[in-house]
Amino acid sequence: MNKTLASAIIAACALASVSCDDEIRWETGGDTPVSSEFAGMYILCEGLYNMNNSLLAYYDFTSGTMLSFQDPGMGGADKTSHDFFKMVNGRRLGDTANDLQRYGSKLWCVVNVSSQVEVMDLHSGRSLAQIGLFGDDGAGRQPRNIAFSGSKAYVCNFDGTVAMIDTASLAVERLATVGRNPDGLCVAAGKLYVSNSGGLDEANPDNTVSVIDLTTFTETRRITVGYNPGAIGADEAGNLYVVSRGRYDYASGEYDCRLHRIDTGTDTVAATLDVPVMNFCIAGGRAYMYSYGSGREAIKVMDTATGEIIDESFVKDGTTFTNAYEIAVNPYTGDVYVADAQNYTVNGTVTCFGQDGRRKFTIDACGINPNSIVFVGDEVQPGSGGGGTGGGDEGFFIDRVFDYTPGAGQFVNQLPPYTPGDDAAAMRAKCLDRLSRGQLVSLGGFGGTITVGMSRPIENKEGARDFRVLGNAIDGSAEPGIVMVSRDDNGNGLPDDEWYELRGSEYDNPATLRRYSVTYHRPAADTDPVRWTDDMGGEGYIERTIHPQSFYPGWLTADSYTLTGSRLPDNGIWDEAAGVWDMTAYAYGYADNLPNSGEGSCMDIDWAVDADGEAVRLDAVDFVRIYTAVNQQIPSGLLGELSTEVAGIVPVD
Repeated sequence: MNKTLASAIIAACALASVSCDDEIRWETGGDTPVSSEFAGMYILCEGLYNMNNSLLAYYDFTSGTMLSFQDPGMGGADKTSHDFFKMVNGRRLGDTANDLQRYGSKLWCVVNVSSQVEVMDLHSGRSLAQIGLFGDDGAGRQPRNIAFSGSKAYVCNFDGTVAMIDTASLAVERLATVGRNPDGLCVAAGKLYVSNSGGLDEANPDNTVSVIDLTTFTETRRITVGYNPGAIGADEAGNLYVVSRGRYDYASGEYDCRLHRIDTGTDTVAATLDVPVMNFCIAGGRAYMYSYGSGREAIKVMDTATGEIIDESFVKDGTTFTNAYEIAVNPYTGDVYVADAQNYTVNGTVTCFGQDGRRKFTIDACGINPNSIVFVGDEVQPGSGGGGTGGGDEGFFIDRVFDYTPGAGQFVNQLPPYTPGDDAAAMRAKCLDRLSRGQLVSLGGFGGTITVGMSRPIENKEGARDFRVLGNAIDGSAEPGIVMVSRDDNGNGLPDDEWYELRGSEYDNPATLRRYSVTYHRPAADTDPVRWTDDMGGEGYIERTIHPQSFYPGWLTADSYTLTGSRLPDNGIWDEAAGVWDMTAYAYGYADNLPNSGEGSCMDIDWAVDADGEAVRLDAVDFVRIYTAVNQQIPSGLLGELSTEVAGIVPVD
């Protein structure tokens, strides 16, 4: 999210007349929501242009509080500050922070006027590096937005360039030249697309989108769209959308907006919608779109598969906004969050809505002009671990997905979402995108598997656990997956060498079955349960729950498929006294078994055994495979089958 051009106009209005909108629908305080589904969220507030008051706040959903500290640098009797970044690092972010995104185990913050990219450790907030973006003459390039692909970060700059940054060394490697004042960018279909606003020349804005070849890192084409293009993004199927804002009308206080859909196969405009949209967020095959500062604050919802508006007004309970400034979908819950800038000179707010369009809560953003929200699944501890300022060691992260074959399940075709026409390669790319952002990938029922490659080998540390597998396990909700590792012994970069299982606590349990196979059979209709049979004469169904999509992987063409692995004993137990099902965790050694924040999610390479159960010594591993290791259906309309979910593989703190 970045609105320097528009907010500079609005801020000037606000400073001149105190408020462009005297009706501020906000009272200090707000709700104090708590959640067990994820840990918290970062809120980036850009502040005001040239006022050096950008702020990064963190809301802790485990305690229901915005983290704060006593800041001696603040004036007045109340020295309480909610500037999480300053609390951890002892300094401010800089002037006009435009964008905040998570990639792997880092937070990346783009600070426009200061011409810096601030890189932080995700779980501590510690600064790892400040990457300056300046021309040969020392002038700031004014970075605006950031996007990622593989081991590279891409930053568009107002001076007409895009910078390529290596995510491990944190060094600027190359620059590409694009159009005037590039304002947004995203990766789609293996290419980088950059919206060229030309917004600093108000009388003669640009009207193009640059296409950059990621291999040569050069511009190969410019696509003509409407004037002053800004927000740009792609859906899970690779369809590209860009907003052209037209020219600002000072009389009405509005832009003449259009939404363009670009065919990434031909790099041409496929359709243009005449809708008042300034920005949007895409999740789960839907685009949530809004305008701001125009008096037309309704949030529209578009089906990205068809390009049709399916909801003219998402909010159903009468909740209104003064100036919507950011929209985000929580990947852990599916809830929709709307940041309201109010009158651009007071603290903004963040309001959460369920998928039914009804408000759940509103909190104070604790800063001016909240423009980015990043959700975090596991614990954040201010200032702990994460290395010191100036470091650039990424450790390791998932940078390839070689195979994704889930068992049938209630989140299959949703995490990640399947779009008709997707093949196995498209689904692997969607998995990589989600895992890079710490979002869940479902492995479905027994045997459902994902095989990934790491950005660098995971070293076997003597006497310590070596990597953490992130899932969504909480107490009483374990869905264990077996973890396997492999080395690239033949040096071909492929996971085709010997695999070793990490010996978890149930490896020697007599009830654990070796080389157990399940076959899933395509249902007659998408709304039917999925029948399974096993190699021991057993059979059953992956029963339907509240989820509407097919539970059989949509990209598989065969009418049945078979998955094989070790089956752990059923861990779902009916608690008669409490009247609930308890999915009991095993002691150690499995994915999605114990909470991310504890030692139970950490794996030790020294647990590796070969196919005969003999211990092996591995100095490092290059590939990791995880598969659902239970075959149990909970007889409940909501819980469904036990299925392992994975959100990433990261170093142990």
